Amino acid sequence: MKELTFELERGGDVPMYEQLYRAIAREITLGNLRSGERLPSRRSLSRHLGVSQQTALAALELLREEGYVRATARSGYFVEDVATLPEAAAPAPQAHPEPERVPLFDFSPQGTDVGLFPRKTWQRLVREALSEGRDWLGKGDAKGEFCLRDALCGFLYQYRGVRSHPKDLIIGSGVDQLLGVVASLLPPGSAVACEDPGYPEAGRAFLRAGHAVVPCRMDAQGILPNEIRRAGASLAYLTPAHQFPTGISMPAGRRAELLRWAQEGRERWLVEDDYDSEFRYSSRPLPAMQGMGGGGRTVYIGTFSRSLAPGLRVAYLVLPSELTGRYEDLGLRSGDAVSRFEQQAVSELLSRGYYSRHLRRAGGVYLRRCQALSALLSGIPGSRLSGQHAGLHLLLGIRGRNEPELVQAAADAGIPVKGLSSYSVKAKMPPALVLGFAGLPDDKLAPAVAALRTAWRI
Repeated sequence: MKELTFELERGGDVPMYEQLYRAIAREITLGNLRSGERLPSRRSLSRHLGVSQQTALAALELLREEGYVRATARSGYFVEDVATLPEAAAPAPQAHPEPERVPLFDFSPQGTDVGLFPRKTWQRLVREALSEGRDWLGKGDAKGEFCLRDALCGFLYQYRGVRSHPKDLIIGSGVDQLLGVVASLLPPGSAVACEDPGYPEAGRAFLRAGHAVVPCRMDAQGILPNEIRRAGASLAYLTPAHQFPTGISMPAGRRAELLRWAQEGRERWLVEDDYDSEFRYSSRPLPAMQGMGGGGRTVYIGTFSRSLAPGLRVAYLVLPSELTGRYEDLGLRSGDAVSRFEQQAVSELLSRGYYSRHLRRAGGVYLRRCQALSALLSGIPGSRLSGQHAGLHLLLGIRGRNEPELVQAAADAGIPVKGLSSYSVKAKMPPALVLGFAGLPDDKLAPAVAALRTAWRI
């Protein structure tokens, strides 16, 4: 083992842990650190480079997750056998870049039917905002427009039982941006528990902020509280209404366990991502955890990207009052990332009842589409479906067929699909595909399933 000396930029745009990760990864790929060589410990790196132990640990763990090193209990981190790479040459200019390949059928779980967007109503509301005497071209509120935050408070209480005040509601340009906001409110180097399998961008948002992300196993009721305790986490990121990607709905008992965990410690928080709770087909959802007595410890997050259109880029946070104070003390301005015209228009959609009407219409369309797709997939010999009771995606498994085989055959036919295991870090998942149906028009359902069956030779 030898010391590693790198020049790290303090206070720059790239977090310290990522600078350290990149520097060590480069040494490995260039062959300066050889296969089997032991890396310095996090304490040694911390002392030698003048960084925190959490920063060193975050870099080492990211190297492990990316396959550059392996971790051996009580021995440390050792360089994996990674083929050395030559210095990258500048790519030759392309006169005519290849166009992006359009999927034959869109099974993306992030898909949305933009044809359902209330275009005429939206155009009218934007025109009204522009014609108002108020100047919407100036700088807005750091938290987002008050009219939208106020309208959201009423809507979220009515639909999800969320108890909030406009002062604690934060507007942002997307869930990923707002997760970065939450990450900035935590003590440096905090441990963050994430569901495994789960939404991968959540973990990346906390890693970018220099926190240590710990994937935690789940059972049939959701994330395991003992896993969170073992991780020594300060924060747990959850999707309890419709877990992504498994589709599990967390029962009240498990929610209560997690709320007790959060209330047991001074610096413990839950993030409740309610990304697609507007769409539920078999029963009414449980109230949000935030409204189940968890308002003082639960950060509630939601978005209009799934229910209206992904290009709208309007999302929101409800913060506990203690974290609102930190947001203000840090001088954060996530509300500036969203057009003031659009915030005004969304507030009118909410306050005039247009959004509720849109949800009823879209929910009916998605229910019928989910039922039709489920019926078609059920006709595949050996098929197993789950998660179709809510949201905009479901899981498909086929008895006797492995996941990589199904994914590759579909890709070869021009139909990109993702396997359940691609959302897992450590957990061993049953072979299944995560199929979204929101972006698949009704008249494409039968041809899409037929194309898959042809690709799979079923």
